[in-house]
Amino acid sequence: MRTNNTFINRFFSIVILLLSFVFTGCKDNPKKPIVVTKIDTTKIINDYDTAYVGIPLSDTIMQHNKETFVIYGCAYCHGLYLTPVGEAADLRKSTIVGADVNGNLIGKILRNGIPLTAKSSPMPQYSDLKDEEIKAISAYIHYARDIANKTLSDSMVLKK
Repeated sequence: MRTNNTFINRFFSIVILLLSFVFTGCKDNPKKPIVVTKIDTTKIINDYDTAYVGIPLSDTIMQHNKETFVIYGCAYCHGLYLTPVGEAADLRKSTIVGADVNGNLIGKILRNGIPLTAKSSPMPQYSDLKDEEIKAISAYIHYARDIANKTLSDSMVLKK
């Protein structure tokens, strides 16, 4: 009996070793993640939907925050880069976003929503969001707002 167990253990060890070579491609180096530091529309990134999530950011934490912003549907109304679609609030110019610190105001709006008023379209409530998700969404909003406003101010300086 002992010989059978030894044989079976060695057999499975060899099978596992062979499978690990097959699935890793027999390479010594692990696969490195693809990070785009400049916008290059000629590159094709496998398994990444640039039409839906945009060009990947080199900052992996901010990339995660952007994906959270997209996954929860924020980009659908407010735009991937905060260029609003339809009647959604322009987060680039929002006084609430400007006064927000670490999601304290954005979080309240996300959790409670905004009812339809004469001046604004409604925003659904996301009461099931975790604190980390609210922080991720608000961090991306601040990041995208800073980039959008810097780009806008740079273009105004060029026009003068």
